[in-house]
Amino acid sequence: MRTKLKVLRVKQGWTQKDVADKIGITAPNYNLIETGKRFGRASTWSKIKELYHLKDSEMYSIQNEK
Repeated sequence: MRTKLKVLRVKQGWTQKDVADKIGITAPNYNLIETGKRFGRASTWSKIKELYHLKDSEMYSIQNEK
């Protein structure tokens, strides 16, 4: 599970569907990314990075979270 993604989302008061809509994917696909069952495309990660105003090091940490 990518707990850091969930923490970021909850801090904003957003549902998984909210985030999915903001980055242009379906809620089920976002769920797979947040739970670590799917990695996701580079373009999706770029949108996540922009949405949460993350630094490269923060993105790397989230992407490699076990």
